Amino acid sequence: MRIGILQAGHVPPELAASHDDYGMMIQRMIARGGREFSFVIFPVVDDRFPSAIDECDGYVISGSRFGAYEDHPWIRRLEQFIRDCFAASLPMVGICFGHQIMAKALGGRVEKAAAGWGVGTHEHRLLSAPGWHDRPSIEINVMHQDQVVELPPDSRVIASSSFCPVAALEFADNGLSFQGHPEFNNGYERALIEARRGRVVPEAVADTALAKLPGGDLARDADTLSRWIADFLHAAHMRRTEAAVAAVDSSSTRP
Repeated sequence: MRIGILQAGHVPPELAASHDDYGMMIQRMIARGGREFSFVIFPVVDDRFPSAIDECDGYVISGSRFGAYEDHPWIRRLEQFIRDCFAASLPMVGICFGHQIMAKALGGRVEKAAAGWGVGTHEHRLLSAPGWHDRPSIEINVMHQDQVVELPPDSRVIASSSFCPVAALEFADNGLSFQGHPEFNNGYERALIEARRGRVVPEAVADTALAKLPGGDLARDADTLSRWIADFLHAAHMRRTEAAVAAVDSSSTRP
């Protein structure tokens, strides 16, 4: 299965020397999920898109410093690409900005949250998570001010918190999205908070988040999300393939 990573942003220049760009972070994160995938990265933020939706078997949209509601040509093009993928039942996963732009492209609404910035490691209550684990919640690194505030049709919330009511969404059989960042390790999360402290993120919010960041390389449930994302992409691809085979078989038996 070939996964296209739609990279919607770049690591800040001051962090680029010591951290991979977002596309590679996502590739490593999905690879931890234990499935055999090949990957190709498309920097859509630089207006470099797949030549056609069927260039890959599924897509993952990264985070971005841009808002899903901003009026940039590449964002409008990405929204149409999302709608085309869903019309063709191609598997798609969104992360942070990817979560938001999927919701917006399919009829939801995104805006700056009154709650302000969410940074550091946040806990989200699981509302529906078959095959994850028997814990009632997940912990994941986050970095966002925008939130999905109105759901698109044919979607449901599968993780939530008081700070972020729409922390994860499931879209019919072929879409999954998260507000958090399973691809951010704790080192990058810390570096990003420090880089944005006082410039973008209020100092008090940044300091609280830094004090609560756990030790170790990854947030507690980052690997769990990696497995779920990989399993989701594989299962959605198999459903689409089986449906296509069934359609061919059905047409071949018609008189």
